[in-house]
Amino acid sequence: MASQLKVVSDTGTLESLSDRIRPYLAEIASRANATEEARAVPNENIEIARKAGFVRAFVPKQYGGDERSLKDYNQAIRLITKACPSTGWVTGVLNVHQSGVMHYRKGLQDEIWKNGPDTVICSSGSPIIKAELVDGGILVNGNGRWSSGSDHAEWAGVGVKLPDLSDSQYPERRYREHMFMVHKSQFRIEDDWYSRGMRGSGSKTLVFENLFVPQENVESLADLNLGL
Repeated sequence: MASQLKVVSDTGTLESLSDRIRPYLAEIASRANATEEARAVPNENIEIARKAGFVRAFVPKQYGGDERSLKDYNQAIRLITKACPSTGWVTGVLNVHQSGVMHYRKGLQDEIWKNGPDTVICSSGSPIIKAELVDGGILVNGNGRWSSGSDHAEWAGVGVKLPDLSDSQYPERRYREHMFMVHKSQFRIEDDWYSRGMRGSGSKTLVFENLFVPQENVESLADLNLGL
């Protein structure tokens, strides 16, 4: 069973993610058709990925993470994808977001990982929502699209466009792309993912209604991409 996954090898070093997930590929494959029918990756697959170490793969060691290499991660994702494409996609996409969290303020990092390094984070990365600048932060109304695996996430990273304050007279003539972090209690998920392929990815819509996001939870998308 998934609960029997080992954390370390007999030598005391971290086992590769490929070695840790390989014994469970047949189990994941056995649920592949049901995953497509359900239009979502089952909880059992998410739990296997969590216990195998995918969620904490890129979490800093100071928060209990493993700080694995991208090669180790990608090789294991390929194995999962051969067993179940939707589970491979969701596992791969969900668990890279942790590396981006380190570009936000430390207080937010502490909050996200207060319950440990296995906190799942989804995203709606395309900055299609035009948010409003308000005192102390931003006000968000709109839909964040294509959030794969969002049903399983505790937090979300969401792309927005904000008026460019460098234009003091007409800031809304040009928008700048940003990302903000938000807890699942502050949005709802609209079950609208009806696709011909990859139905099991559950790439649903995150709905935001009059959500105030403090400025310290917002970062420039350019800075996040460049690690600034």
